[in-house]
Amino acid sequence: MVYRWLRNVHLLLGLFALPFLLMYGASAVRLAHGSWFSEKAKHIERDVEVGDFDANSGRLLARVLMEQHGLRGELRSVVPTDAGFQLEIERPGNSSQVEYSRYTGRAKIRSSAFGFMTMLAGIHFIAGFGHNYQINNIWAVFVVIVSIALILQGLTGIYLWFHFHKERRIGAILLGINLLYSFGLIVLIRLA
Repeated sequence: MVYRWLRNVHLLLGLFALPFLLMYGASAVRLAHGSWFSEKAKHIERDVEVGDFDANSGRLLARVLMEQHGLRGELRSVVPTDAGFQLEIERPGNSSQVEYSRYTGRAKIRSSAFGFMTMLAGIHFIAGFGHNYQINNIWAVFVVIVSIALILQGLTGIYLWFHFHKERRIGAILLGINLLYSFGLIVLIRLA
């Protein structure tokens, strides 16, 4: 009874994690072999009236642009200038540079939209919580859930493998090779 239940859990965990692993693998290929992909960014420039707000706050300017002018993403940088601010607002696959002039009350927005593979490469690096852009926080929750699912899948897999007495030796050899390979990669990554 326990064996059948764990087998079903093992299968469901694998099916749940598979799309996320495929996306992670595709983004890793994109990062490692960027020259294979010829994605050209689409650039859109616009000039918007910002309106009245506290001209001393770059963060408030970003909030106004997000709420009133449709910019989406996470505020990456606020640089004060003599005339106002320069902002950078990003989300995976999209980037917007903003130049605001307090003298005119207008903001020049230059947005760049990249393709699907660049977006995948962008989500490859989203980690942790506390992002200004809520979709990044939701993605971080899925990363945690998939990580737990993979750990549970490994544990249920070892339990299920242990029940096949004839295959224990080859399973132990494959598990040992996999562990050596994985730790070797970790060491190489740390040394790079």
